[in-house]
Amino acid sequence: MEIFRNNSGIEQCKRCNFMGEMREGSIDEINSARKKIMITRSQSAAETKPSQSANPLITNKELNQRLEKLKEKKPEGFEEI
Repeated sequence: MEIFRNNSGIEQCKRCNFMGEMREGSIDEINSARKKIMITRSQSAAETKPSQSANPLITNKELNQRLEKLKEKKPEGFEEI
């Protein structure tokens, strides 16, 4: 197994960075525990992400206005053929 004791003396997995008491069991039990950890991590990550639609930094209208301004400008030295 890829387990070591970190600086605080707690066991930690090198693969998934799980910290805590490592239970022993069959590979099926280990895999089911790993799935539970991954599911809870993905759920907590989704809950902490701010919603783009709830509080956008820049609205689509503002982006379109900026894009139109850029389209109007021509770089110096640009020649149309």
